[in-house]
Amino acid sequence: MQNTEVPSRVAMPSFFGFLCRQIRRGLSGGGPTFKLGMILFLLNWPVGWGGAALCALLAAAYKSKFWLLAAGFLYIISWVMLGVATILLGVDAKNRLLAQYKRSRIAFDRLKKHRLAKLKTKD
Repeated sequence: MQNTEVPSRVAMPSFFGFLCRQIRRGLSGGGPTFKLGMILFLLNWPVGWGGAALCALLAAAYKSKFWLLAAGFLYIISWVMLGVATILLGVDAKNRLLAQYKRSRIAFDRLKKHRLAKLKTKD
């Protein structure tokens, strides 16, 4: 009887998992400006899209143009937050992200090579 088991494959680390690790490491290291930049970076999406969606719902419920203007204002504020976060994070964040990605990629390649070698010796 033949072995019909499918060889297990190592999945590449997901982008979301990678991003969560970077955020955790980013908040644990760096100075106060780096931490403030990271917080602004994380909050810009919920403020922009979440605030605009909430204001659009309020505009539909109350039939008021004020809430549509507030939605646009919150969206603009989110872009300002992103710009300030980019300035505060700067080159330091880019260098950290690239170094972490390279380390993760090297570890993944090493693990994949090890697993493939194990599969070849099984046969």
